[in-house]
Amino acid sequence: MTTIKRYGEAFKRKVIQEIESGKYSQNQAMKYYGISGSVTIRGWLKSMERII
Repeated sequence: MTTIKRYGEAFKRKVIQEIESGKYSQNQAMKYYGISGSVTIRGWLKSMERII
């Protein structure tokens, strides 16, 4: 059975901010924070565009 990991809004915003500031690329952030799947971060970026 696959476990789905949930991330809080504050964590998502932190990761996105670090990517947008140039601190990390999407792949670097994924590895640094242990986020599985680049689609996850892309989804966050898309959803945050709608909010901002």
